[in-house]
Amino acid sequence: NNDNIRELQVRKDERIAKLEEKLDTERERAAQLLKINENSALKGKLGEQQMENQLNLLFPTSEITDVHKEGHRGDFVLKDKSFIMMVENKAHNKGTNVQKVDIDKLYKDCDDERNNDIQCAIMTAMHNGICSREDWDFEVRNGKPILFLHYVSKDWNKLPLAVKFLKLVVEQKDLDLTNKEIQSR
Repeated sequence: NNDNIRELQVRKDERIAKLEEKLDTERERAAQLLKINENSALKGKLGEQQMENQLNLLFPTSEITDVHKEGHRGDFVLKDKSFIMMVENKAHNKGTNVQKVDIDKLYKDCDDERNNDIQCAIMTAMHNGICSREDWDFEVRNGKPILFLHYVSKDWNKLPLAVKFLKLVVEQKDLDLTNKEIQSR
């Protein structure tokens, strides 16, 4: 009987040790997630990685270049033959729209002479909206069509549709995108 009791006690202790180890692992994982959610730089980096992965999956024949470190070029450049598009991706906290300052940065990037090769742009908000913009809002800046897309991480199919639309706009030779009336909202 004493041997049985000791054996049961040993099994119980082993089981408790395994459960405590699992609990420690889950606590560490939860702490990492909290750290990411509290640190906007980490969240942004995670969002950029997720966007780059999706762009490569959705556009396998295109060249996707991560340019976020270059400055004034957006986060990614998508090249498909002669079509060249800037992608500005925002992974802000849920419930917080992308702010006007981020839109103004996009405008500066579109206006920058170093981006004369860029034909159009997309601003994506992965987990939220974009202030003062409807989902799929269309604008023209410096002769370049721009689309604003909300909650992209909930529907990645928005990206191929947006690219197809912008390709059609860019390919229209008789469409004057410099007309001020087209640019006004």
